[in-house]
Amino acid sequence: MAEQLTNFGRTTLTGAINDTTTSVTVADGSVFPATGDFRLNVEDELMLCTARASNTLTVVRGIEGTTADSHGAVKPITQLVTAGAIVALRQAL
Repeated sequence: MAEQLTNFGRTTLTGAINDTTTSVTVADGSVFPATGDFRLNVEDELMLCTARASNTLTVVRGIEGTTADSHGAVKPITQLVTAGAIVALRQAL
């Protein structure tokens, strides 16, 4: 699936997550695309969101050489375009 994009996709985690959590609940999921795939940043970790159901995001943790880590409640979570996203786009063309 082609990566989905939106502007100003940012909200906060509603609860703490550990380094193996793959279902992440956010305060406002509507700021993100309705379907995956799209990339997210929490602190120093990049994640790939593969699905969104309301405020629950299904994610692949620690992508593009980052490390899956624990994150506290109310930490910002932001959609962004990464180097990996651009490489994938170029390969798709």
